[in-house]
Amino acid sequence: PGRAGVGVQGALVVVGGGAVRDGAFHMVRQVVSGDGGVSARVSAVTGTTPTAGAGVAMRASTASDAPGVTLLAEPDGTLALWDHGVDGRSVRTEVGTWDGPTWLRLRRGEVRLVAEASPDGEAWTRLDTRLLSLPTDLLAGPAVAAGDRDSLGLVAVGWFDDVTVTSGGEYPEATPTGPFSIRGVYPNPSRDAAELVLEVGRSGTYTLDLVDVLGRVVWTGAPVAMTDLRYLTLPLGVSGLGAGTYVARVRHVESGETLTEVLTVAR
Repeated sequence: PGRAGVGVQGALVVVGGGAVRDGAFHMVRQVVSGDGGVSARVSAVTGTTPTAGAGVAMRASTASDAPGVTLLAEPDGTLALWDHGVDGRSVRTEVGTWDGPTWLRLRRGEVRLVAEASPDGEAWTRLDTRLLSLPTDLLAGPAVAAGDRDSLGLVAVGWFDDVTVTSGGEYPEATPTGPFSIRGVYPNPSRDAAELVLEVGRSGTYTLDLVDVLGRVVWTGAPVAMTDLRYLTLPLGVSGLGAGTYVARVRHVESGETLTEVLTVAR
C-alpha cells in the first residue's frame, strides 16, 4: 500500500508500507528496457522502524518474489542494498552511509546491477554490484518501505527530487574505491592448476606471485589492470612446482596493500 504526491518546492513525496524482506514496498515505477537505470536525490526519510527506508529500486515485476534490487537510505544513516528473489526471499547488505541529502542510483549493464551514491549527483561512488539474470524490461523508480519485518500497518515517508529513469542509457563508470579481499584458492590442495579468486572493490593494478616457505618468489604472474570487475579470477602457476606449502601473494600496486593465502601443492 502507498501513495505519492508533490510536496513543498516540487519534491516527490512517497508514502508506503510493507516489509522489504518480504519483497513488499511502495514503488513509483516505469518500465526500463535494456541497459538503463534510475537515480534520485533522497532528501529525507521518516519511519517507525530502524530499517524503514527511501531510495531507488529495479525489479522484474511487482510480485513479492520478483528478482531485482532496492537501494534504501535508512533513518539512522545506513545505506542498505536489498537483493530480491534470492531463493524466494530478500537479503539485506549494508553498503554505506549517508548524512543529509544524497543521490542514489541503480544502473544495469548486461547482467550487472550496480548500486551507487553521490553527494552532488555528479561524482558517483560504487557501493556494490550484483550479477543477476533479469528480463529485458524492468520496473524502475523511487521506492519506500516501512521496514525489514513486523511492519504490518506501519508506513514510511520519503522525500525525493531530481528523479531520472533512463532506458538504454550509458553511464560513466564510477571508480571502485572500497577494499579488496581473497575469496579463496581453488582447488586447494592443487596438482596441475589452481586459481585465486579476488573480490575487487577498488580500481588499479594487481600483481600476483607465489612464495615458498623460505620466502623465495617461485612464480610471478602478469600484472592485471582492473577498472570494473567485481570478482577477478587469477591463474596460479603451480604446474612446475614441487610438492609443498606456498603462499599466494596479491598486491594492489597503487596503495601497496598486500593480501596472502596459503596454497598446498600435492604430487
